[in-house]
Parts: sequence; structure tokens; C-alpha cells
Amino acid sequence: MTALAHLTWQTGHVRLSPRDEVSDGAIARLRAAWDNPAEEIDGTGWRIVPRPTPGRGVYLWDQIHEGHHIATAALCTRETMAAELWRQLAATLPGPAPERPARVPWLVAILIADPTVMTDPAVFTDVLAEAGDLERVVAWALIDAETSP
Repeated sequence: MTALAHLTWQTGHVRLSPRDEVSDGAIARLRAAWDNPAEEIDGTGWRIVPRPTPGRGVYLWDQIHEGHHIATAALCTRETMAAELWRQLAATLPGPAPERPARVPWLVAILIADPTVMTDPAVFTDVLAEAGDLERVVAWALIDAETSP
């Protein structure tokens, strides 16, 4: 597994994320954050809040920045779960479904339009960039945890 397909639901934009763009230190910090969703990650203002999932190989979480829900993410690591997870996303999310990535692992980011965060476009742009980075690090931490002995 050399790359993760990171898709933004609202735009259909896909970015390939190789594992080597994420440091082992970041992976370790995010594994700890996954287990402690009430705690802010390293003074960044970010928290990740895991959600219930429909089965193995599927991970769902919310990304909260300074108390505001910025994004929800869905990670699929097993081909056997991909079609069903995509069907569920398409049935519950607004707008037309973008094309599903051809193979796992894939990560879908669903942006949440919190009007209180969007009042300053410059800050909102920075928050969205941070959210994308955080999504990828969390995804790689979960993928690594699945494949570690």
C-alpha cells in the first residue's frame, strides 16, 4: 500500500497521499488522540471524535476545531466494505455522489459549513488546509494500526 486516495465529497477533488509524507511521530500522536477524543491535540485547537462504524475496515470521525465541527471523515481500508460504505455515504450526504476511488484505501472528507468559522475567509482557508492534513494523518495512523503486529 503506497498511497491513500483522499477525496473531498463536495468537490470530487482527489489527492493521492503517500505514506511517507506523514512522519512516524505524527502517527503516534494521532493514535493517542484517537483513544482520547475529549483532549485537544497538542495545543492545536483540534480534536478528533470517532463515530460508530458499520464494520471492520471502516472508520468514521468528526474533526472539531476550537469547538466548531469542521469536517467528518470516512476511511475505507477493505475492499469488501467499499461498495456498501459508498452507498451509505451517497444515500445520506447532499448533492450528487462523486466517483468512488478505484481501490482502497480511500478517505472521504465531508466539509461542514459552520457559519461562525466562515466569517473570516483567511482563517477559514487555513482551517480547511489544517483539516485536510489532519484527515490524512489520522487515516494513516488507522491504516498503520491495522497492519501493525
